[in-house]
Amino acid sequence: MLRRYCLAIRGIAAEDKAKKGLQDGAIIVKENYMPDKMLAAVTVMYKVKGYNPGAADIFWMKYLPDGKIEASGKVDMCIGCHAKVKGNDYLYTGKVKK
Repeated sequence: MLRRYCLAIRGIAAEDKAKKGLQDGAIIVKENYMPDKMLAAVTVMYKVKGYNPGAADIFWMKYLPDGKIEASGKVDMCIGCHAKVKGNDYLYTGKVKK
């Protein structure tokens, strides 16, 4: 089970409506659950202009249920999995790019 919370720090701008992708400063938070409904991790995608142009400028973080950070930055595991949807700003959710 996966719960997603999205926050665009600057709100919805005209360029969002044109589906040009996530705005710089956008934050996506996902709760990741095991089949038994126990929290496995909280993962964060934070779009930072110029941070990592080869991977949509996303700063990745993975928190364990106890709050410890398991991974952060240019996380190969996250980038590798999400590269399958790189044409959509590395997001598996609805289209954010035309």
